[in-house]
Amino acid sequence: MGLYPQDVLILLMMVLEDKGPVYQKDIARRLHLSPAAVSYAVKRLKGLGLLSQDQSKIMVQSLLDFVFYAIHLVFPAEVGSEARGILTANIQASQQTSKKYVWRSDRGEHFGQQVSPLYESVPLFVFDEPKLYQALACIDAIRVGNSREKKLAFNQLETMLKHHEPSDQSS
Repeated sequence: MGLYPQDVLILLMMVLEDKGPVYQKDIARRLHLSPAAVSYAVKRLKGLGLLSQDQSKIMVQSLLDFVFYAIHLVFPAEVGSEARGILTANIQASQQTSKKYVWRSDRGEHFGQQVSPLYESVPLFVFDEPKLYQALACIDAIRVGNSREKKLAFNQLETMLKHHEPSDQSS
């Protein structure tokens, strides 16, 4: 049983949700995923020990360890040519860098080096999910940045996730 990119999205959404438990049908709608994809992801997350069987506890430290040590290896970013898109990787994590990274999208207003999002639906929902957008931008900085940028991005992501650690989640 392996981890899929959408599993990371779902886990991040569950951690960052401020309004109490987030239901699978809502996750599917908000992340532009099918309900079946969310259901399978939740089963994988439970099987991997990242989510308790009753979904009441998310193993945030395990998620952070995965992001810090392995996400760039398991889900490497593909960097392409310059394109118009949605700014990523340098959002608040590495403001001092001159290089801009974008997820290619007609909805974007920035021009920069194209980078593949963690999951294909990311550009469809990021404007509606600002906390998740910020977390994914940090993850992209970890996936494509230099050592300093990776550390800054990780510290920002860790702060975000530790402040939003939920105590109860439902399906």
